[in-house]
Amino acid sequence: MTEQTVNVERIEEVANLFGSFDENIRALENEFHVTVVNRGTELTVSGEAEDVMLAVRAAEACAVYIRDGADRAMSRFN
Repeated sequence: MTEQTVNVERIEEVANLFGSFDENIRALENEFHVTVVNRGTELTVSGEAEDVMLAVRAAEACAVYIRDGADRAMSRFN
């Protein structure tokens, strides 16, 4: 079992990352077979090493997307 912490800048970003009724975090947990625990602006991801690595990458990418705003983040792909 591996554990890794993701630091999010603001509590509002954490709320957006979790989504309504925690649906986004539940989807992340289900997709990568990990457990995510929130303490303030820190997310602790635990599970098998490769699953944790992938889930952390996804969570960090989502946090950047939220922080930068959807329009600016999407412009990077155009």
